Amino acid sequence: MTTPDILDVDALIAGFQRATTTVTIFQRPDLASVLDELDEQISILKAEQQNDDGDDRVLGEQSDIEQLTEQRDALMAELEASAVRITLQALETDEVEALAERAQKTAKERADEAAKKAREWARDQARREEVKDPKEINEMLRRAAAEASGAVIRHEVGIHTMAEAMTSPKCTVEQARRLADAMGAPQMQKIQSAFYELTSRDPQATLPKSWRPGSTAGGNALS
Repeated sequence: MTTPDILDVDALIAGFQRATTTVTIFQRPDLASVLDELDEQISILKAEQQNDDGDDRVLGEQSDIEQLTEQRDALMAELEASAVRITLQALETDEVEALAERAQKTAKERADEAAKKAREWARDQARREEVKDPKEINEMLRRAAAEASGAVIRHEVGIHTMAEAMTSPKCTVEQARRLADAMGAPQMQKIQSAFYELTSRDPQATLPKSWRPGSTAGGNALS
């Protein structure tokens, strides 16, 4: 496929659309551990069933397997019913930088408070470890404060970025903060990873293989 000549730059600019991706999260992630436990119980019973010779015991184990499988299937259906699809759009570098600056201002008081508590903890730690060197103590305090305040700011940047990147459903910063608290760190990390992968991905990676440069399959190679 050949690229057409562009005669109208304004039309070209107007035609660009931001890359998007969709992430699935679950409102009932608590069911995952229960499902894992049921799978383990089923696997154990199946292994025992293969080693048993007595018909009565085999039948009993088969009944238990069927009951546990029923429970697992019901919970799996419940987990799948709790699925929510979130659509994210890519953001430009200057947009992300502006969001980070705004987030730092929003989180300043909380970051300062976290740093203060971390310094107190580090001072107690130095006392427990009988650290006497003032330079070493100051370094412990500085490192603890920086890590604590940095964690608060990074979290807030993530909240602001998620709110801006989400196109379906749309949400405010405050809603994004509540959503992050409700869904937990693992699912928040999943959304953030999807966003950063989307932002850094080569657009050609989204094309079908037959349309990528160098491909001759189907005669659709980009040239």
